[in-house]
Amino acid sequence: MTKKTRAKMRRALFTMSLVLVMMMVAVGGTIAWLTDTTDSLENVFTTTEIDIDLTETTGTSYAIVPGVDITKDPKVTVNADSEAAWVFVKVEEVNFPEGEIMTYEIADGWALVDGETNVYYRAVAKNETDNQDFYVIKGNVIVVSDEITNADMDEITTPKLIVTAYAIQQAQFETAEDAWAEAETGAVKYVKP
Repeated sequence: MTKKTRAKMRRALFTMSLVLVMMMVAVGGTIAWLTDTTDSLENVFTTTEIDIDLTETTGTSYAIVPGVDITKDPKVTVNADSEAAWVFVKVEEVNFPEGEIMTYEIADGWALVDGETNVYYRAVAKNETDNQDFYVIKGNVIVVSDEITNADMDEITTPKLIVTAYAIQQAQFETAEDAWAEAETGAVKYVKP
């Protein structure tokens, strides 16, 4: 084959290729494809919180008078829209008189945490619209014996009852004991003397 013949064949092949590409473009432009599009799905993530307060309306200083009960009303409030939580109160007696001189009970609904002597808990469900109040002392009263003597009074040295409230999310904690182990180290915490 001569050079001239090869060049003619190349031109012819090139021309045929070009015609073929143009035909494909023309045919492709007339093909109808079946298509569909969905609406967008938007995912919105919001933050949550545990929000508690510890309040008391009866003050923080009380006189011990034989036979005169002391009104004391510490109250834990789980504020509206808080996530479901384990709520704890730790009730510490400092220089508290021994025996029956001054007594109180923990309010109904609180349960003692296994392995603790002064930490109580309750599981609180989420309430999106209302605050939930939980008193700590049953009847909001400390009973003072009417049999206290002057000698008993001389032995009493500034007793204190310290209430601390803690809260931690219920999610991921199956038991109050597991939740308490974590809550004690850094969850939301309030102290009320």
